[in-house]
Amino acid sequence: MKKKVKYHYPQVLTDATKVTGSTILLKRFYNITFDESWKYIDFEECIFENCTFLNRNEKCTFSNCLFLKCNLSNHQFFYSGIVACRFENCRMVGVSFVNASLKWCEYSENQLQLATFDSSIIKECRFEKCNMSESTWNSISFDKPEFLDDNLSNSDFIDTSMTGIDVSESNISGIKINPSFLEGMIVNQIQAIELVEILKIVIK
Repeated sequence: MKKKVKYHYPQVLTDATKVTGSTILLKRFYNITFDESWKYIDFEECIFENCTFLNRNEKCTFSNCLFLKCNLSNHQFFYSGIVACRFENCRMVGVSFVNASLKWCEYSENQLQLATFDSSIIKECRFEKCNMSESTWNSISFDKPEFLDDNLSNSDFIDTSMTGIDVSESNISGIKINPSFLEGMIVNQIQAIELVEILKIVIK
């Protein structure tokens, strides 16, 4: 059985103030505002702390990186690979992960309202205590994601299979989902009653 990859804190880092070159390894960016777009850049074992991302990135990869207390609101990850990364206490309102590949990542206590994860691969990622209300998850390829005490209210899961997805510990009130993709979704008793409306079942 293949061992699950997990984020680990980089041991030796060099402080940096800007991104130069196509491979960024073992760098720590603190309180930096990024306003230049990135394309085809590989970030490995880097830390971004208190940084603001006004740019977008396309076809970049992030491996074992930490985003701590950053502002990623409206940032765009297009066709990007994010592997074994951790996002903690970040403001990510309206962030866009479109056609991205997210594997073995951890999201903890982030503001992810209005986030977009459309047409992405999400493999063994953990979302814990995140506000993801009004987010969109269309045409997602899920593989064992974890949702723990998240706010997923009024989110859109159209055209995404929820088989085996456990949302029983999260708020899913008002979610939009195709009834044909509800099969195998794991919910609690209260949530089951709320989902009856999606199935257009009348309870007397």
